Parts: sequence; C-alpha cells; structure tokens
Amino acid sequence: MRTFGFHKNTVFIRHGKTYKIERITPDDQMLLESLETGEFIIESRQQILDDYKTGKIQASNEGVQNSELMKQIYSRPLSDLPEKTLTQIKRRKHYLTSIYEYGTPIFTRD
Repeated sequence: MRTFGFHKNTVFIRHGKTYKIERITPDDQMLLESLETGEFIIESRQQILDDYKTGKIQASNEGVQNSELMKQIYSRPLSDLPEKTLTQIKRRKHYLTSIYEYGTPIFTRD
C-alpha cells in the first residue's frame, strides 16, 4: 500500500478547521491556508506529522472543491467526452462512491 504523505493541495482537518497545503518550502515548512477564513499559517512538516500520528488530523471529504481554486478551473460538459472516456469515468466514480459509502478513508503508513 502507498504511504500517506502531505503534498501541495492536500486538504485535511486539524483542530476542527479545514486546511489546504498551499506550499512546502525546501526547509520543510508548510504554508497552510484555512479554507474557512482564508488565513495563512506556517507550520513545520514535523509538527504536522506529529499531529497526524496522534490523531489530531483527519482527511477531509470536502477537498479543494469549496476553495477559490475550483471556481477558477474550466471544465467541459461530460457529454462532450468520447464514450470510452465516459465509461472509465463511470467506473471510477462507482469505485469511489463505494469507498465513501463504507466510511471516511483512513490513511496509514503501510
């Protein structure tokens, strides 16, 4: 299984607030954007990982869909896509829907 990691645009809930990783600096500092308030904070990667280990961080189902980023992205109607692509999209959607019906995914190191 792939290991869980924090990457740019990862969205998570920490201390009851939803954050998105806006940037990770070369010295392992993370610029976090609060999706509720738009505020930015800087935290060390180690602090975020420690919070994750102790269960203070949860995966967010909301993701970036509610942020300004998603409002800026253009997408064409699904009906414009080829039939083969639509079939693949429906298969993937069914797979993800089944996972989320079971409950929120839990990310582990192994």
